[in-house]
Amino acid sequence: MGKGLIPADLDTWKQRRRVIAPAFHNSYLEAMVKIFTACSERTILKVNKLLEGDSYGGPKSAELDLEAEFSSLALDIIGLGVFNYDFGSVTKESPVIKIISDFAFLPFGGGPRKCVGDQFALMESTVALTMLLQNFDVELKGTPESVELVTGATIHTKNGLWCKLKKRSNLH
Repeated sequence: MGKGLIPADLDTWKQRRRVIAPAFHNSYLEAMVKIFTACSERTILKVNKLLEGDSYGGPKSAELDLEAEFSSLALDIIGLGVFNYDFGSVTKESPVIKIISDFAFLPFGGGPRKCVGDQFALMESTVALTMLLQNFDVELKGTPESVELVTGATIHTKNGLWCKLKKRSNLH
């Protein structure tokens, strides 16, 4: 990481933090919410296609690893929002997810060196979860106790966050 924003000494950190602060202006955040929404809509369409796969036999459900789905969603959002590049990992398998899965995100920390990306990530996940829950009933497969957390460079689940999704019967 060198002397980037996170490990920098306090004076360097203050200078670099001021440089990136404009990226969190309201107009920028509004534009980012549009990207969050567009990418989240891809996830919604993907789940809808899975559920439409077997329309004979009543309401269908699909079991998905939501941790993996949200990792793909985050990669697409970061790709478009930061690099103006569409990884397309929501709609196709991405080798990037496999390569960076254990090192994709560093903890946000706290105090005076709190990561400026924490609000970005909170907004991203709020938009994505809201859209998911507007369209689907989500049920955890297993019990909350069965979800094992693993810590390292990231906090993630040991075996994914497997959930059963069904189209909501009372949409809007």
